[in-house]
Amino acid sequence: MKQNIQKLLFISSIFIAFILSACSKSETKESTEVPAPTVNFIKPAKEQQFNEYDSIWVLINISAEDDLHDYSIRIDNITENTEAHVYNGHSHGNSATANLLFIPTVSVDAIMQITVTTLDHNGNINKKSSLFKVKNSNALPTPFINITSPSLSTYNNGSTIKLTGSIGHVTSLKSAQITLTKNGVEVLKYAPLVNGLKNYLFDTTYQINVTQNSDFIVSVTATDSVNITASKTYNFNVTP
Repeated sequence: MKQNIQKLLFISSIFIAFILSACSKSETKESTEVPAPTVNFIKPAKEQQFNEYDSIWVLINISAEDDLHDYSIRIDNITENTEAHVYNGHSHGNSATANLLFIPTVSVDAIMQITVTTLDHNGNINKKSSLFKVKNSNALPTPFINITSPSLSTYNNGSTIKLTGSIGHVTSLKSAQITLTKNGVEVLKYAPLVNGLKNYLFDTTYQINVTQNSDFIVSVTATDSVNITASKTYNFNVTP
């Protein structure tokens, strides 16, 4: 009887040791460190260059093995040491996509830095940065305008005046307008479709009909893709 009890105690102690060992292994597996969230910059590309007032799409993918909690996206002008934009996001899933529109303004050519900071539900923090460049609009070329006609200082009443010339830009135009005024009153307005073009030749006509000595002004304006505008005028006189 005594031997049977001793055998039973021995077997029980082995079973208890096995259970404790299994729990210990399970706890060790559960406490394995979860990696910090990952950050993938899609737009803008690293070192990509933009002009001031460009529409910049910021597209970033964030993922984590543990559920995300908070993330922030900060854009800094590191050349001028200023903060340009901050966005704070929140997620309970294991991934998030940030899709933001950013329009930069800078006083000099600048290097901008996007920094993403993430926090998951396991307490892991990750921070990742990417750089891009923004060119100040004052350093950009302006649209060019050339008025080839009219070319005389005076015209006779009844003349048909040709308004010809060219406008352009080294990258692309956005809009243009040709107007003719008589004694300060607009008598002709012409807005050609130039969006996306580098060069455009304008050509239109106007027949003069006056009853008194009149001063005419041809005015041509052109705006490029970053909203820089140039203008040029030409004056002439008509006698009845």
